[in-house]
Amino acid sequence: MELLPTLRLACVLLLADLVVLAALAQLAPALAQLGLVATWLEAGLRLPVLVGAGMLLAPGGPRGAAALVSLAPATFLTLRGCLELPGAPPVLLAMATPSWLALAYGAVLLALLTWTSLAPGVALGTKEVKYQAALRRQLALAWPEWPFLSGAFFFLVLAALGETSVPYCTGKALDVLRHGDGPTAFAIAIGFVCLASASR
Repeated sequence: MELLPTLRLACVLLLADLVVLAALAQLAPALAQLGLVATWLEAGLRLPVLVGAGMLLAPGGPRGAAALVSLAPATFLTLRGCLELPGAPPVLLAMATPSWLALAYGAVLLALLTWTSLAPGVALGTKEVKYQAALRRQLALAWPEWPFLSGAFFFLVLAALGETSVPYCTGKALDVLRHGDGPTAFAIAIGFVCLASASR
């Protein structure tokens, strides 16, 4: 059955990660002072242990599962910190409450099971050689057009940034009006709104 290697790998990674987090709990107070850097340092320390545990104890599971287990919580905490959402998330998983750990592991397990059930051959690496050959052929065909493709990619990223920054800049301009920060701050906020609108 395709799901058995995934479940076995998930259990191995969970146990290995709990051991690593218990060891990192000794360093957690010192690391927590580094803020967001500590989150990624913890993820970097967990990654080689999880890769080794997955290769030794549960071979044949989905590739990239160890990276998902170690990097997904750090990515989530970074995005949460950038968006300034209410609440106090943990800086490190080693200091997290059991509910945060259950949420992190549950999300990773759900992602692994979904990937394995939707694309079982790709998840377990059986069709990987065929897809790599097809990717090489596509890259060889696209290589002569790389200046146009890189320009298109640049302008696509610029358009996406413009689309997402217009509501943010508009909100900042409204905050300046609400707080009465003065005409200079309002002019700067309106300038950012115009710049974001022009990039659309």
